[in-house]
Amino acid sequence: MRRIIIPAGAMPAAEIEIPYSEQGEYTLFYAANRYIVVDSVGNCSTGIPDEMKLLEVLLTGKTGKHVIFAADEITGYEITDATEEDVLLFMRPKKLLEIASARWAEETAGISVNGLKIKTDRESQAMITGAALQEIDDPTYSCQWKTEGGFVTLVADEIKAVAKAVRAHVQACFDKEAVLIAQVEAVTTEEELNLIKW
Repeated sequence: MRRIIIPAGAMPAAEIEIPYSEQGEYTLFYAANRYIVVDSVGNCSTGIPDEMKLLEVLLTGKTGKHVIFAADEITGYEITDATEEDVLLFMRPKKLLEIASARWAEETAGISVNGLKIKTDRESQAMITGAALQEIDDPTYSCQWKTEGGFVTLVADEIKAVAKAVRAHVQACFDKEAVLIAQVEAVTTEEELNLIKW
């Protein structure tokens, strides 16, 4: 949270909490005997009769603030910085989504097995698993497999090799994601968080 602290004076003293975000526009009003924050600046309103616009401000990140308008009634106000904890509470979920997206992209990008370009999207993973199960049931099993270069005949040992390679690739992607998630959960500063990359 960031806070707008208003000392007692023409207006009642108050501490108004504003959720942390990378960038936000806020207008502070006094209406119906209370402070109200609207997530906008310019031509915005509370819709309450006799509202008084007190402050229009742009808040960016942990410390950035730019006051567009401040009414005379709130001289002496203060806008606090966000804490490191506030920043991390906001940034961690974004970093986790970034990591999951990168894992998905790598997981489904395909691999090369013995010179064959094998797809690794979820449907292809299921299909090669099915072929491998058939190979276990029938060691003489072979099939036509469509690679990015066209159809090839895979015999039992080749089916097994492809299935094992695909499984190893997919698991490696998830293992890497698990390590990075642990790192994200362990960081104590935004700078440390920003250093974590796929």
